[in-house]
Amino acid sequence: MHEPHRKLIERWFSELFTDPHTNVLDELVTEDFVTRDPSGKIGAGSPSAFQQWLQWYRSCFTDARWTTLELLESDTKVIVRYAGQTTYRGGLFAIPATNQRVTEMGILIFHMRDNRICEVYAALCDLELVLEMQAIPTVQISDTALPP
Repeated sequence: MHEPHRKLIERWFSELFTDPHTNVLDELVTEDFVTRDPSGKIGAGSPSAFQQWLQWYRSCFTDARWTTLELLESDTKVIVRYAGQTTYRGGLFAIPATNQRVTEMGILIFHMRDNRICEVYAALCDLELVLEMQAIPTVQISDTALPP
């Protein structure tokens, strides 16, 4: 892997999400950094907006441990499929705090410029997370209930 890119991705997970260091964001991202959802809509439109989101996220999900499951890269892009274990403390969609360990999974596409992250596309498995927190009822379908 491109060494500067690998170090940025390691720092993204370890310094922003595992052992939060709020002062490192400016070292990791460009001044025009944005995040996008799978449809391309802007989530956080600036580093300061992302910082605000990050503070909210870290208050909801604590004690994080992240694993990189797959990593693909080019000169200007790094794609990471990841999983993480966190403790849910409340604050997501008015789902009550349970202090439950939950698993978050997703795929992040990092766009790089000048050895920093300029854009992140995030495809997260939020439904799986909400189901794991038992925030919505699930239906068990047995083989016998299926039509012939």
